[in-house]
Amino acid sequence: MIEDLEAVSWGNLDCLDSPDLMWNAWKQLFTSVANKHGPLRTKRVRNKSSPWLTPELKRSVINRNYLKKKAVCSGDVGDWSAYKATRNNINNEIRQEKANYYHNEIKNNSGNGREIWKTINTLL
Repeated sequence: MIEDLEAVSWGNLDCLDSPDLMWNAWKQLFTSVANKHGPLRTKRVRNKSSPWLTPELKRSVINRNYLKKKAVCSGDVGDWSAYKATRNNINNEIRQEKANYYHNEIKNNSGNGREIWKTINTLL
């Protein structure tokens, strides 16, 4: 990467009049070299919190993911059935915990319309 950065003609930046143009040109030159050596990767980021997910459920989800990886690698029918049974149980538990969470939130805020609507809007 250092060799490629040294090979870039940085002298062209002096010809530009505006600092904004200089910055944009520098950024373009640098990112072209950086992308060559470390291409961008996209990553999914959740912006919604899931307060109904307890540490127990999170451990179960990790176990489910492990079972899926094991089933995909082995291709064994027994591994797939174990994964599917675990998946179905966890999905049902998550569904139940989510319903309980929202039920309790609405019940706890029964006298406060503003808080009830905040809770309902998070569902939508």
